Amino acid sequence: MPFHNPYNFVRTPARSDKVLCSPFAGDYDPSKPERRENFSRYWPERYSGEISVRLRTATPLFITDPRTKTPSQVSNHYIYDCMAEIPATALKGMLSSAYEIITNSRYRVFSEKQHSRRLGFRYQANASLVPGRVRESGGKFTVTLFTGTSRIGHDKADGPLYAAWLPAYRGGRCIIPGEIHNAMYCENVELGLYSYRGGIFKLWCVKSIGGKQFQPISRNISANCEQTIRADGYIVISGKTINRKHDERFFFNESGKNPVELPISDPVRKRYEDLIADYQRTHEIINGREQNPVNDPNDEEIIFGSHIDDPSMLDLRDGDFVYVKTDGTKAEALYPVQISRELHEASVWDCLDKSLKPANDISQLSPADRLFGWINQSGSGSWKGKIQITSAKYESSDGISDPVEHFDEPLTLSILGEPKPSQARFYLGKNDGSPQNNGIPKERASYSPGKHIRGRKVYLHHTLHFLKKDERGQYWDSFAQNGFRREKSNQNRSISGWIPPQKTFSFKIRVENLTSEELGALLILFSIDNECCFRLGYGKPLGLGSVRLSINGDIEIATGQQLSERYRSITASQKYRLPESEREKCIKAYQKAMAAAYSTVIFEDVKVPDVLRFSDDLYNLLNDDQKKTLHEVWLSALDRDQNTAPTNELPEKETLTELFTEEYFDEKYKEDLRNWREYRKQSRKNDYGWRKLDFIKSFIDSMKGFTEPVMYPVSRKGNEGFQWFAENERIADGKCTGYSLPEMGKTLEEL
Repeated sequence: MPFHNPYNFVRTPARSDKVLCSPFAGDYDPSKPERRENFSRYWPERYSGEISVRLRTATPLFITDPRTKTPSQVSNHYIYDCMAEIPATALKGMLSSAYEIITNSRYRVFSEKQHSRRLGFRYQANASLVPGRVRESGGKFTVTLFTGTSRIGHDKADGPLYAAWLPAYRGGRCIIPGEIHNAMYCENVELGLYSYRGGIFKLWCVKSIGGKQFQPISRNISANCEQTIRADGYIVISGKTINRKHDERFFFNESGKNPVELPISDPVRKRYEDLIADYQRTHEIINGREQNPVNDPNDEEIIFGSHIDDPSMLDLRDGDFVYVKTDGTKAEALYPVQISRELHEASVWDCLDKSLKPANDISQLSPADRLFGWINQSGSGSWKGKIQITSAKYESSDGISDPVEHFDEPLTLSILGEPKPSQARFYLGKNDGSPQNNGIPKERASYSPGKHIRGRKVYLHHTLHFLKKDERGQYWDSFAQNGFRREKSNQNRSISGWIPPQKTFSFKIRVENLTSEELGALLILFSIDNECCFRLGYGKPLGLGSVRLSINGDIEIATGQQLSERYRSITASQKYRLPESEREKCIKAYQKAMAAAYSTVIFEDVKVPDVLRFSDDLYNLLNDDQKKTLHEVWLSALDRDQNTAPTNELPEKETLTELFTEEYFDEKYKEDLRNWREYRKQSRKNDYGWRKLDFIKSFIDSMKGFTEPVMYPVSRKGNEGFQWFAENERIADGKCTGYSLPEMGKTLEEL
């Protein structure tokens, strides 16, 4: 069944020199007086005031109440309550993310410290890696190789596998005696030679250590022992790091063979330490938690190796056991285990264009930095944002003050994992941010120079949502087969209630010294399309948190000039209302600025249409200057949202009224007024090609949603998401399925 992944990416094109120099879409220091945006005063042509916004839920909304959580009967599982008020921080985060997208601003929340570390990925089993033991003397590191009875081959051992297998895990239980431990040196260990799967390769298997007998565990090992030898060496126990693991290793060299010792260069050591750090970062969010769902008794317990949970392993040490990538003459790389993670060639930070990286100087502030504020992540410097947002209050229509629907029984949600940028097929694209090709091996799909991250992550609006209370259980049950589980564990949460659809809230946005383009970009968020939904709160991958935004009443915003005039007059109105014509003018200014920066089309100002020639019998009496003045008067009246003809402002009014009565003007202008309003209606559709910009189109598509189901990838062999990813990376007949996350709007398939 085709389906959409819950998240996708809005591509972020590199900001060219043309963009960076754009008066709005580019970068500059807003604190400079010549920019007329700083907070020293209300600048004459800048906009300040307040916007009232209405928020209406389209799907159930859950905002976690941090003050309350109730333990359930399952260990470390909690039931959370929903807040009845939407906090300002959540609203600001939602709006700032959207504003970043529609202005293609710099990534404001993107830490170099976090993203400059290379991520790891699990590599395929590699029989060419040679076991080794690290030695350190005077700050210099070497590694002693253990090749068993074989010579070092090009892509595999020239003979049986280098290290002997030590039977360790049977039926989910460790069978190694307690007196045998990791790094233990053992003498006179009995080893037997066996064939694997009828002769694919040969391996040594431990038969006895100090009188303790062992029998092979894997069913793929032949029953007959072909040869028996005795050897000295080290027990190496890395832990049951994968579910089907059944053996640990015994590192040894053939009796009488001089071991090979190779130097370890500083880059190789640094790469190894970075790999261990990646291991421990990857597992830190699950260490200490129950690893298996409570309803699956077939899963075996995972035992973490020291490279995963021992902080002392972060530095390479004397006596560490490793696997070495080598041709026998130099150590090219070190790994903690044979089926190891591998570091990507480049970091996430490397794969983001420099024009999109967070500003490190106030002169580099992009549109979102200037509006929502900026703090230098790599040094000193900051800019106070020009926007303040209140929390959203519930607008009750039935006298009930609590918008939360409280459940009779808590509802347990599916497990929602952390972002996994190491899944390069989903997070990484080609040099233009488009999806990577399907079917390429994992190592070719990895982070490397020349590739770019896919863009800004967005969660899709689910159109297959539910609206009625009695459909709640049906919805969750219908998606249970597609990977949404309801069993309690310490990795998911239950909720005691939510805010159902069709509930209305209101909040206010206070702005100060906005340019017309900034105000237009902000206003367009509330008028993109009635079908567009923003995503808010918890559970967005499951369909929760779709909300619609709209302007609530008048927009009480004025220019600095208007505010100055009000302060000088004791009779001036205390409130200014932004006319609809001015609102449209600001939106058009924003659209034009973005289209001009990111499109090759040359855009011209909308010209006064022919309908403004008015009645021929009047118009023909005017000279060119009078005609021009008439246009200006008319447009000025419309800008003030004046509904009647501006008779009193006509040029040379006295002369004209001698020829025509004022009733004539009012009557004649009625038709002109209708024509102009119709023109304005049509001109709203003229957005200078703004909607055709790739990042705008993708964002709008994500807000509208699609007709197919939206869910995490699932496998036909089970409901676990990781099984889909395992199948996606599986190599069969030399080919890899290797589906990448497709473009916005295209679907994935079950595997």
